Amino acid sequence: MKDATATLQGGLKASEREGTPISAKFEIEDGKLQLSVYTMKDGGFTEVVADPKTGAVKEAEKIKGADDLKAATSQKAATAKAKCPCSLLPRTLSRPIPDRGRSASIRSCRTTVQWPR
Repeated sequence: MKDATATLQGGLKASEREGTPISAKFEIEDGKLQLSVYTMKDGGFTEVVADPKTGAVKEAEKIKGADDLKAATSQKAATAKAKCPCSLLPRTLSRPIPDRGRSASIRSCRTTVQWPR
C-alpha cells in the first residue's frame, strides 16, 4: 500500500467516463494492488480498474457475476439513501491514506468525519 500514490478521489474522477461512481476501494487482485471503482450508467454497472500509482484507468468491464452484481446493487442503494446531495467525489480523501498515527478529515455537506476512528 505504501507504493500507492493514487488517491480514491483520483480514481473516482478517472472512472467518470464509464458512468457515475458508486464505490471505490484499493484491493489485492491476483497478488497485485489495484484501485477498483464501481460505476453505474443506463441501469448497468461497470468495474473500472485504475493503476494504484498513477490513477489512470487500466480497464473497464461490465459487471456480470452474481456476487459483484449484488454488491453493486447494494452500493447503488446506499448511495441513493445518502442524505448528502453532493456526489461521491468530494466525500473522499484528497490525498493517499495517511500512515498509522496521522489523521485526516473528510468534509462535505457541513459534516466532518475524522479518520482513523
